[in-house]
Amino acid sequence: MTTTRSEATCTRCWARSPKRATRFRPGARAGRWRRSRDGASRPFASSPKSRSRTIRWTAAAHLTKQWRKELATYRDRAVVLRKLDYGEADRIFTFLTRTHGKVGAIAKGVRRPESKLGPSLELYGHVDVLLAKGRGELDVVAQVQRVPGYRIEGDVERMAHAALIAELAERVCEDRHPVDGVYELTVTALDELARETDPRR
Repeated sequence: MTTTRSEATCTRCWARSPKRATRFRPGARAGRWRRSRDGASRPFASSPKSRSRTIRWTAAAHLTKQWRKELATYRDRAVVLRKLDYGEADRIFTFLTRTHGKVGAIAKGVRRPESKLGPSLELYGHVDVLLAKGRGELDVVAQVQRVPGYRIEGDVERMAHAALIAELAERVCEDRHPVDGVYELTVTALDELARETDPRR
């Protein structure tokens, strides 16, 4: 059986191809290969240009990761409109925020005595809160700090009037749709309620 010149050329090209060299060399990585004088196939050494390109890609990936992490959390001023116990130690809160409107969030482990979030999350309180975006409708309370000012919790009569203010604010606002002036009006009303000597006025 005779072999034509074209078939012999194809056979030699296939034998020298990088894919075949990678396939039959254990542990070899796919890439560019060169043939040395002794006939062995060896990979090309990476050039300074390719190394700098790899460094740029790594830096870009790191910046993208940091950017996504920053987008996953947001900080805002808020009024605690409602709270609901959930599970053994968690609690779900409804916040009226200054920028993001009405937001629901869960504070994990807030009912435990050693929780650092519990003392600041008073009902109808004014807080500065850091929220992490959750997978569902509820965000997660990451950090919270009380804003200096009024304090209503502990006074039964004032709490009853504050409940009415919070209910009106919750009915006016929709989830994550801020309404101009509602947050400021709610904060002012609760502040006046805390300062008023006779809350029935």
